[in-house]
Amino acid sequence: MSGPIVTHFRAALLLLSLWLVSAAAQAGDHITWLHPEFPPSYIGDGEFRGQGYLDLQLTALQLMMPGFAHTTVAAPLARIWHEMPRSDGICFLGASPTDERLKVGLFSKRGILTPIIQLAMREERAERIRPYLNADGEVDLEKLKAAPDLSGAYTDTATYGQIIDDFLHSRDHAVPLNRVVEMRHPLMLLANGRTDFFFVWPEQLTYFKRSTHSDFATVAYKVAGTTAAQPYYVACSKGPVGQRAIAQINSVLDEPETWHAFVAPLKIWFPPVDYERAYRGIE
Repeated sequence: MSGPIVTHFRAALLLLSLWLVSAAAQAGDHITWLHPEFPPSYIGDGEFRGQGYLDLQLTALQLMMPGFAHTTVAAPLARIWHEMPRSDGICFLGASPTDERLKVGLFSKRGILTPIIQLAMREERAERIRPYLNADGEVDLEKLKAAPDLSGAYTDTATYGQIIDDFLHSRDHAVPLNRVVEMRHPLMLLANGRTDFFFVWPEQLTYFKRSTHSDFATVAYKVAGTTAAQPYYVACSKGPVGQRAIAQINSVLDEPETWHAFVAPLKIWFPPVDYERAYRGIE
């Protein structure tokens, strides 16, 4: 469980903060960190409030930047990218680069690869998906469209990526798909035996199970045509404050010890293979 890991991580942060305080200068530049609430990256309420992996990464990163004053504000993703080109000193940890976003923000040199959405099922029913896998063991959505013996669940409050979204909203699928409102509802249907599969990030599945105290075994399958992982970085506005912030972020994340402290929170929520890939980072 996550309790001992969180306690160990907080102890490490305390030691890091005490070391940094002795070297900290009078805070000058001010950074406003905007972030969406999307468990388990940022967790705004409930039993695990503030224990999301990006919550903890952001705390670690702020302690590594003693020359800056920091404010953290929850905001929808659309607002973050609206504010980025309009105000200096805006930063966001968890930014995926696109051509449009690269025009309005500065991105850190080092990034982290996180797992992509997968299809999850109860372990004892895993054999039922076999006819709909390709030779690589990945889910073939074209085959799954015609599945007469399975049912799925999804929510319209999130996008699952183009390939999966096209499957969910196609008009020619025979497999029953149950649309629900809340992000965790598909898991509850799976737990209660009312659906056979749903699409979810591996770390999100871990969060759903822990936050609902669900204890049943699941297996997950990559969807054919999707990438194995997606990157995220720190992004800041392009003004002078944003430039200084990104310069310091690049400097601290280039050091092995601070990189270790920065990546450590992912171990709480990520499966081991995904954590190891994340730890290696990307440049």
